Amino acid sequence: MQTMEEEREMSDVSTLPQFLYNQAVEGHECCDVTLQFGNTAMRAHWYVLVRCPFFEAMYKVKASERQTGIIQITEGTEDAITAAIEFLYTNQTRLELPNIEDVLHVANYLQIDDLVHLCGQFLRTSQLTPENCLPIYLIVKRCHFDLHENLLLYIKTHLQDIADSTQLCDISSDEMTDILANLDLCDIRQDAIIYFLSKWMSYDEEIRQLTFVKIFCELKLNLTDDDVCSFSSKYNFLQCSELCRKYMFRCIVVPSLFVFSEETVDVHSRYIWMLNVSCKQWTQLTALPVKLNNSFTTELFYALAQDSSKHFLYALKDQYNREAADSTFILIQTFKYDILLRTWTVENFKYEETDSSRGRVDIKSLVCVKNKLFLTVTPLTAWSQPKSLRCIVFQSNKEMCVQNYSLMTWRQSEEKLLDVKACTVGCRYVVVLWTTELVSYFRVLDVCKEEILTRVLQHDVIGKQLVMVETHNGVIVASKEKGICLQLNGDIQDTLIVESHPLPRSLIFGDESVELDDTALYHGCGFNAVAVYSSTSNKLFTYDFETRTVSYVSHLPFKIGSGSIFQRTALSAAFLD
Repeated sequence: MQTMEEEREMSDVSTLPQFLYNQAVEGHECCDVTLQFGNTAMRAHWYVLVRCPFFEAMYKVKASERQTGIIQITEGTEDAITAAIEFLYTNQTRLELPNIEDVLHVANYLQIDDLVHLCGQFLRTSQLTPENCLPIYLIVKRCHFDLHENLLLYIKTHLQDIADSTQLCDISSDEMTDILANLDLCDIRQDAIIYFLSKWMSYDEEIRQLTFVKIFCELKLNLTDDDVCSFSSKYNFLQCSELCRKYMFRCIVVPSLFVFSEETVDVHSRYIWMLNVSCKQWTQLTALPVKLNNSFTTELFYALAQDSSKHFLYALKDQYNREAADSTFILIQTFKYDILLRTWTVENFKYEETDSSRGRVDIKSLVCVKNKLFLTVTPLTAWSQPKSLRCIVFQSNKEMCVQNYSLMTWRQSEEKLLDVKACTVGCRYVVVLWTTELVSYFRVLDVCKEEILTRVLQHDVIGKQLVMVETHNGVIVASKEKGICLQLNGDIQDTLIVESHPLPRSLIFGDESVELDDTALYHGCGFNAVAVYSSTSNKLFTYDFETRTVSYVSHLPFKIGSGSIFQRTALSAAFLD
């Protein structure tokens, strides 16, 4: 029989389950079993416990726990077990995100299916925020709940906000790999993905950098030169990691060549042809503008470059004069071809030149990085000799040059200038090489930092048949006698020169041998590769410095002009239309 006091207690609670739970918490004498977990001993009722299969099996088989009245629970935290016991009594318990996974673990261990369902409902109805979505995602993934897709959608649309929260601090390498593997990254801005990854790595760079490199190099990025330049500048680790540099290069480079053709029927008709090296198919892209065609001679040099967006080509002739006889400004008329619209326009640039006695400059090379044109020019003396070597930088929609770097100045007694070449590295650097009768010189420009290598590097690798090609971290410069590699290590002031392989004296392909003589044209045409054109046989080959292999490119439907430049570039989608 219940005492008067017990009857009053029952009237104070709304249900019998709550009354029994209160008895268990207080250790009432009506309890007939003790639960031991951690440092806690809690009284309970077999009548309530047998609601779940775990305790029911103990009771039915008359296990030792029934005989002794003591049940040891060894799985789970004390708070989570207490929450599970409360649920057995009352069908409710207090759930919070920090303890939800511990409660789920105990609920599964004790086979309390209704509590598992309650935890799932709690996760489904939780308001997602940048601070909680990753922990919820990981719990949902491990427990196989069905709100997986909704969480992924939230993470995709809030990736940058999540990166700015503190949640990435506790995400393991395996968890980060899983999260990005399940996201559809095609719909996410590439800069947001890299920012997200970089923030995660920053919490423990020493431990996480290997995973960062692995994940980064498995991303299916579609980068432009501007992207690579921007990412390398913003995230120094990308520039310092050899694997990341190689991967970014592969993301933007589809091996292709641009060349000027030399027509035999009409000597005033010249065309730009493009070769997709991957499928070995030539495409006649466009005729040169009339002003360039009419002035073409076999001695005239033409420069060609593609901008960072891959939508425009720039073509220049080799000499430009003062805009007026009494002016100190040189007018550079640049022809710009829109690949999408297939039209030519003219952009006029100016820069002030006081070194030239004749009011004329020779254009020696042209490259385009980050939507800026980098021209190496030599102002000429009254005797048509180069007085200095400069790198002039122009930007679209700005008439005057934005930078003017002095690379070298000659005195009349010094050795003769033989050649000037320039190429880009990693869509961030411009390397200028100039060769004299005695030595070769180098200067390096960091486009992102607008910084130039303070010292002039020099080496005795010289020759008329000198080539310069891009590698993942610098350039290879080679002649038939010598080869060197200019290594850029993140900071251009730490640039190093190391020995490399020379050009082979002849290229052997099948039964054919292409001699490297003065009749061939050379220029970088890809990562670690050089193009070799034999004007005698009208055949084009490539030589790979890394594998030291020779490949026959493709049958030429034209003859390459003697003033042509081979230009390695990324293939624009417009070419495939």
